[in-house]
Amino acid sequence: RIAAMHAPDRVGIRASEHLTYRDFPTLADHSDGVGTIYTMNYAFSDDYEGGEFYILSKEDPETGDIKRHVIKPQKYDALVFLGGRYLHGVQEITGGTREMFSTEFWAFPDSPFGTSLWTN
Repeated sequence: RIAAMHAPDRVGIRASEHLTYRDFPTLADHSDGVGTIYTMNYAFSDDYEGGEFYILSKEDPETGDIKRHVIKPQKYDALVFLGGRYLHGVQEITGGTREMFSTEFWAFPDSPFGTSLWTN
């Protein structure tokens, strides 16, 4: 059973970050947390080797077989997906620099400027 989704114009920004992956060559399977509804990843680069984005989904409800959907976004592409619902990650980057901007949206208003989710 799928829960009702929030309309994109009714969500607020939960977190935004600029990711260069300079200190880590891969990003293991994860979700963006139960509070995240949508995640948007915006590609600033595509001149790297490896580093494909993937998302995992149940292909067959009876067997529970997992399918890995893989995509390598081109520069200036945006990926929008249900980041709190699906496991996803980044395959190993084998050359160059993968640069993305990621924003998570949730069912609450944006945090006021100058505040932090971790301290308020």
